[in-house]
Amino acid sequence: MVAIPFWKIFATKASQGAWNQTWASTAPVAGKAWTKLETEGGKKLKEVVSGAYYTPVAKEGGQTKWASDPELAGKLWDWTEEQLKDRGY
Repeated sequence: MVAIPFWKIFATKASQGAWNQTWASTAPVAGKAWTKLETEGGKKLKEVVSGAYYTPVAKEGGQTKWASDPELAGKLWDWTEEQLKDRGY
């Protein structure tokens, strides 16, 4: 019970929990001609960049050194394939 006051500082309200995912799933995709949309007022909508990390709402976050490490990406790929193969996929 002691953690509840502190949790409220960092937690998102349930009513706002899906705002970022909803934005990302409905926003136009950068570089795709079929997603060049504008609002009724003529303002260009913010586009989603494929592979980017976003924090609520629609704020592009930075990458860590691990997120852009091609060697680590290869290891993750190999590990994933091995796990799937071991499970019959």
